[in-house]
Amino acid sequence: MKQMLFSKKRPVPDYMEGVEIVRSARRKTISLQVKAGKVRVLCPSWVKMSQLQGFIAEKQHWINEKLDLQRIALTQPKVFWLEHGQQILIQGQLCKIVHVTGEVVSKDAGSANNRPSVHLRSKTAAVSIRADLTQHRIYFYVHDEILGASDLEKQALFVVAFNDYCQQQAQVRFTQRLEHWQEIMGLYASELKVRYYKSRWGSCDNRSRVTLNNRLIMVPENVLDYVIIHELCHITHQNHSPRFWSLVERFCPQFQHSRLWLKQYQSNLLHN
Repeated sequence: MKQMLFSKKRPVPDYMEGVEIVRSARRKTISLQVKAGKVRVLCPSWVKMSQLQGFIAEKQHWINEKLDLQRIALTQPKVFWLEHGQQILIQGQLCKIVHVTGEVVSKDAGSANNRPSVHLRSKTAAVSIRADLTQHRIYFYVHDEILGASDLEKQALFVVAFNDYCQQQAQVRFTQRLEHWQEIMGLYASELKVRYYKSRWGSCDNRSRVTLNNRLIMVPENVLDYVIIHELCHITHQNHSPRFWSLVERFCPQFQHSRLWLKQYQSNLLHN
């Protein structure tokens, strides 16, 4: 049974506008869904409206964060996605892209707190990238040599530099998380490879070699952990049988949430 939280008799709190309520006699708990910019509450049929309002008010910060992320996912341009002022995800945080022209590495760039994460050079162009997660910024330092290049040419250089950034950051972060989960699960990869895939997040072959997509540097840690757990479980089960998913759930009880997150944002993370 569905209903919209709207009443002509009583004013509806702003945070309740447009919230869809789905009641079920079989349901025992209240859950919240934010999908495609819409908020949906699933609850038992006996729950009072005042209780639902309190539940949604308590979750309002989380709801707003999800809606902001989905708004970015729906509006982010598929071309020139590294343009100045656009936003991208880094470790699950929305970061604003800032182009800094006229320099590749500043005088302070060699310091421990201001070192570019990636420094890319060629004979005709140079781009450096530094992410500051505390300020939710990712800086692209653009050398004078390419200021006269076309938008298409500059974007191609930005994509190459960003891929190098992902590769460098991922190699360190993924190794740490893989070692963490190997000890917990008692399953060990024979090798870790990091690369860019256009249509998959990872793989594990019959020789227990795990490969992870470097774009996973953009996802929240719980989502990265799910992918690692998923691939390590393939060491035991080289399939997606019920026994495989049971093993995944043993170490990642909320894996369905991570799968949904990946499906929702895949087109924004893998389209280059």
